[in-house]
Amino acid sequence: MKYIISLILIFIPILSYSQSAMLFPEYQQGVIILKGNKKVNVPVNYDATKHLMMYKQGDDNMILGNIQSVDSVLIGKHRFIPIKNRFYEVIPVNSKYLLVDWNISMTNIGYKGAYGQVTHSKVHNYNVSAVTHDIYHTEARPNASNEVYRRSNKNTYYVFFDQKMLKFKDKKTLLKLFPERKEEIELILKEEKTMFTNVEDVVELMKRIL
Repeated sequence: MKYIISLILIFIPILSYSQSAMLFPEYQQGVIILKGNKKVNVPVNYDATKHLMMYKQGDDNMILGNIQSVDSVLIGKHRFIPIKNRFYEVIPVNSKYLLVDWNISMTNIGYKGAYGQVTHSKVHNYNVSAVTHDIYHTEARPNASNEVYRRSNKNTYYVFFDQKMLKFKDKKTLLKLFPERKEEIELILKEEKTMFTNVEDVVELMKRIL
């Protein structure tokens, strides 16, 4: 197993702290499936800010490299495939597939102060959770402040339809793809109350459009 891992993974420990948004709150037990159907079982997560597939080696966070040798990565019920230099989540929709290019950015909104309030002054404090729903707190560390970040989701979606690969991000770009169905789709968007930052909403929308 160690021999297989050494062939496909770049052992780069992430030593510095950064404001990346991990897709899952914790590393999940995952499976890296190589071309040729060889499998490697490791804890995995996805950095949706830097578009990097991450895995755990002991206590170190590592970057999955040489992705041209990777067929897919399974994280729980989620499946990712490499295309060019990044991974896309693949979600079945009817008889087709929706590709999700996750893109989550972090915006500093202040610092965690006493009693959990967010302030604009630096405050040294104890540990806070890494990810709490829409608010991301950096890990407490010596001589560092507890910055608080708000997650912003700007995913790009792809779907193969009518012999074409279609790309959209929001209502405007989606309607451009189906000009002859504009009124129909606008009605669906209103009924479903679709938020394009919510992947589940987009999946339900695609079920009605495709």
